[in-house]
Amino acid sequence: MPEESVAMTIFLYGSGQYELRRNVAQMTAAYIKKNGSDMGIERVDGSVAKFDQLAGDLAAVPFLASSRLVIIDDVLTNKVVAEKIADLLALIPKTTVALFVERTVDGRTSAFKTLKTADKVVKFDPVTGPKLVNWIKAEVQMLGGTIDHTVAKMLADRAKEDQWRLVGEIAKLVTYDPTVTAETVEQLVAPTIERTVFELIEAVAVGRVAVAMEALEALRAARESDVYVLNMIQWQLRNLLLVKLAPPAMSPADVAQATGINSFVASKAAAIVVRLPEAGLKRAFTESVAAEYLIKSGSRPADVAVELLIIKIAELVKPAQ
Repeated sequence: MPEESVAMTIFLYGSGQYELRRNVAQMTAAYIKKNGSDMGIERVDGSVAKFDQLAGDLAAVPFLASSRLVIIDDVLTNKVVAEKIADLLALIPKTTVALFVERTVDGRTSAFKTLKTADKVVKFDPVTGPKLVNWIKAEVQMLGGTIDHTVAKMLADRAKEDQWRLVGEIAKLVTYDPTVTAETVEQLVAPTIERTVFELIEAVAVGRVAVAMEALEALRAARESDVYVLNMIQWQLRNLLLVKLAPPAMSPADVAQATGINSFVASKAAAIVVRLPEAGLKRAFTESVAAEYLIKSGSRPADVAVELLIIKIAELVKPAQ
């Protein structure tokens, strides 16, 4: 555990949840290693805790341990307690390390600004793009494997830049063969339904209806229902529209932050909307809603409705000649 010269209050926050949670786990493991047990560790759900409970947890002196590690999750979502966060910080003795962990924050609030005065403050942003590719290469190397840049990018794409999933996929790949290749990624890492649906939409956008139908059959082979596939098509069309309608000055990352779209989805959408007509995209989304109505009203079988919708979208989003 840290000595007195090290931070007694720590504030970790941000939407990069994998790195944030890994840091919390590392701090917890370091405490246990130094103290020989987890006797001094306490974890509190700050989102539902009462002020008196938190005050008692933070002010308590060590018992059967030389120090204490108190981890408080999401206290800023607890408005009643958040208003008194300064009072809580004032209660922390030197024998306690208080670790505040927040998934979402509002940087405008006084409570957030108060927590930012902690001895150590770290913001965790999602690891995406080239940084994620480098992270994959480092993780593979750490496990004793090798992977080249192109294959690492392929793996990131296939797993939709999901670090939680990538940890398991990397371990599986390296266990199977330390030399990770495009072939082993193709063989062992199943694409997400979102990725397959995006490939379907991307194929439709360039007029490759046969390829889109192959993607549809792959989804059906994976036992995804046609109704669910339709919902995912609607979701992808919505994402494309949000990116298409964004002001030109906004980057995909800005659009993601403003709309709540995953940054990976926003960047993929930005790559294809440049060649798609706005009016066609709007009509395509309307047609997808109409297809859903036909299915739910019993007017058209789901499989037929989805196949006809794919053909219709291809016609609607065809760039003007």
